[in-house]
Amino acid sequence: MKNNVLLYVTLFGFIFSCFFSVPAFSEVRPGAFTLSPMGGGYSFDDDRELLDLGKIFTVSLGEKFSRNFASELGFSYIHTDADACCSDDDVYAYQPRLDFLYHITPENNFVPYLVAGVSYLFFDEDNIAPAEIDDTVQASAGLGVKYFVTDNLALRAEGRYYHGFEDSDNEYAVTAGLVYQIGGERRSEPCADGDNDGVCDETDRCPDTPPGVAVNSVGCTEVEPDTGMQKAGGTGQALEESDTPPPAVPEMMRVTVWFDFDRTVIKSEYRSKLEELAAFMQEYPETRASIEGHTDSIGSERYNQKLSEKRSVSVKQYLTEHFGIAPERFILYGMGESQPAASNRTKEGRAQNRRAITVTIMP
Repeated sequence: MKNNVLLYVTLFGFIFSCFFSVPAFSEVRPGAFTLSPMGGGYSFDDDRELLDLGKIFTVSLGEKFSRNFASELGFSYIHTDADACCSDDDVYAYQPRLDFLYHITPENNFVPYLVAGVSYLFFDEDNIAPAEIDDTVQASAGLGVKYFVTDNLALRAEGRYYHGFEDSDNEYAVTAGLVYQIGGERRSEPCADGDNDGVCDETDRCPDTPPGVAVNSVGCTEVEPDTGMQKAGGTGQALEESDTPPPAVPEMMRVTVWFDFDRTVIKSEYRSKLEELAAFMQEYPETRASIEGHTDSIGSERYNQKLSEKRSVSVKQYLTEHFGIAPERFILYGMGESQPAASNRTKEGRAQNRRAITVTIMP
């Protein structure tokens, strides 16, 4: 195959330069639409002896229907020369395409991806008569990279193999260009948490909690007891505080359960803690428990919201089915990806965010 070395050098040179570029702060966004102009080289099969290395120009419109997967409709224009008998004639080819992309690390600035698709390659043969070149349906597969330089703009490079079914042609293309990303769901950044108690400052009612102390869903260690009130007999006067002291409030109990990626199954290592929580609730039947479900940022916000709700339901079902705790004693919250406990930019941080937090509270 001719001139392929030049194509591969171009691609890997682009990839190398991406690694040493100034880092940006962006990502592939699910639900976004994309516009991608690109240009490069196209190497025809050796059996097409009269065709030289071509120049390819392509534009693609895409939609990212999840953080990893996207589809693209593309159209390519290819210009090459034909080595005819006595002169070189221009040859033009056209290639509509349907492609599917899988982004390997969509939450990073540097995003490698796999691509596969189908296309139809057809030629304008007016300039090469009496020679004939067969049009053909093609299947393609390749590898590419995107590097985000702003929230909406990325550099892009791609190498692809095409197999033509008409004459079993094997052809190659290397292209580079830009991707402009429009809309989509942005990943939520970790919230400010001044006392490191796992509750965002904007909802933390007790912002100075000592380190290591268990807190409830609003960041406090205690629940204010209800103030008993009495009405003066039929006079319409203001209510008065009761002299009867409120019942003693037992110490609050907090249990955190971590889940595997995209799962709601409670692992065996957390069952003993849930058993202790059930025993606590059985000892103090006046208590209730709030259960907050959380996720990392991979996936759409809508999907993560549903997943967090399922995780809180999973903990509730475990406690009701195994220990007979009444279902009405639980208050469930689905927090989605809105309150990360750690950065979602690392594998370890995302693992910390896939959790359900159970805290006992007074009625």
